[in-house]
Amino acid sequence: MTVGLACGVDVGGTKIAAGVVAADGSVLEELRVESPARDADALEDATGGLVGDLASRHEIVCVGIGAAGYVDRHRAQILSAPNLAWRDLDLKAEIEKRVDLPVVVENDANAAAWGEFTFGAGRDDVLRLWDGARARSPRRRRGELAPRG
Repeated sequence: MTVGLACGVDVGGTKIAAGVVAADGSVLEELRVESPARDADALEDATGGLVGDLASRHEIVCVGIGAAGYVDRHRAQILSAPNLAWRDLDLKAEIEKRVDLPVVVENDANAAAWGEFTFGAGRDDVLRLWDGARARSPRRRRGELAPRG
């Protein structure tokens, strides 16, 4: 079975970052733009624009979007975002319309923890504590707390 490329997007209050990621976790290309955090439509346009730009150069088969705030259990709607203008927004549907690819929406801290667990330093064990825009990440190795560094 061949697994295609994914596009991961981090939507924040100051920036929107997107990257093309292969099945082994390698990042093939990254883009970043300033976040229009207070304008819901401009946020959707910027997010869709980054994905579309990357999709014009790579054979992307799916999109994952991480954003701060409450995401519904179907991983589709942003119910409330503390630093973005999104409220009760079916982000999955809005971005799928713009890019014609399947989309999954996840809380950004959950997405970051999953990435670390799957491809990063947390492959053995991971504990992620999130404090706004800064990660606080004590790590565990073989059951013991390990210093970062």
